[in-house]
Amino acid sequence: MQRTITGVIFVSVIIGSILLSPLAFCILFCLVALLSVFEFYKMVSDHEIKPQLIFGIIISFLLFGYVTYISQSFYRFNFSADINFVFKVPFVILLLFFMVFVFELFRKLNKPFINISLTLAGIFYIVLPFSFFVCIGFASNTGVKYHPHLLLGFLYILWANDTGAYVFGSRFGKHRLFERISPKKSWEGSIGGALSAFLAAYIISLFFSDLVLIDWFIMASIIIVAGTIGDLIESMLKRSQDKKDSGSIFPGHGGMLDRFDGLLLAAPFVFFYLFFFEKI
Repeated sequence: MQRTITGVIFVSVIIGSILLSPLAFCILFCLVALLSVFEFYKMVSDHEIKPQLIFGIIISFLLFGYVTYISQSFYRFNFSADINFVFKVPFVILLLFFMVFVFELFRKLNKPFINISLTLAGIFYIVLPFSFFVCIGFASNTGVKYHPHLLLGFLYILWANDTGAYVFGSRFGKHRLFERISPKKSWEGSIGGALSAFLAAYIISLFFSDLVLIDWFIMASIIIVAGTIGDLIESMLKRSQDKKDSGSIFPGHGGMLDRFDGLLLAAPFVFFYLFFFEKI
């Protein structure tokens, strides 16, 4: 019951923010990204290894905010943002990346380059994928600046894949998918998740006209493969740290990373497909 209630609230907040307004969507996913980075830093920390938590979160906020601003301002070099801001801010953010090395010099810890590597890894592993997800919502070649249905379609397919994999795997799972990393995941569950994702993509195509059916199916294929691998990568992270969950923010569901692990790898690849093949 606790897991069900938490899941309903979680899904309602996500869907509600996307439908409410672009601002609500950006604020919510900025919060999600920062909490995910915080979870990552806490997971990999111990008595010797200590990533730069505060500075890493500051860089994450600035990077996510910049990408959000740019994604709403122009697409395919159709600039409407201030040119000086557009081209100068990335250099400021890059300087902050180098400052991670400088700050570590004064921390007097035993494993400085592991701290530096993990500080930067949290940003690349988490913030960049969430930034790509924001870009999916705002990228447009038709004058439309916000695509809530495209975002919802992405999430519906991702959730259908996860739910189908769980249901089919629990009932029919016998052959392990990647036992060394995740002993409970099975090929039967993955196939069930894929079928559920394709069914979701078909239903979505009946209601959302942002993409044609074949494009929804291609998006589903990308999410099935990349989402599953993203899930395994997060399982690898948890196993390396001897953790069952990334956090406890969602009773019965774990942490932020547990809820968005599939998105972290799927979002960049979906954006690549939509952008380079000019589907939006």
